[in-house]
Amino acid sequence: MNIINKLTLRNLKKNKSRTLVTIIGVIISVAMLTAVSTLTVSFMNLLQKQEMANNGEWHVLYKDVNAE
Repeated sequence: MNIINKLTLRNLKKNKSRTLVTIIGVIISVAMLTAVSTLTVSFMNLLQKQEMANNGEWHVLYKDVNAE
């Protein structure tokens, strides 16, 4: 395992521009995934609140029930 770490560090130091581009790419990818998931959760929360405001906060709706 130690030889793999040494080889990895040596190649990272040798190819600094590629390493920097890779790190920036990972950071941008994580930021985009976070933004999309946050947007999705916020939108679903907005839709739930709008539905509650328009139709009330119902948990169960019974239809065609006899008066008995």
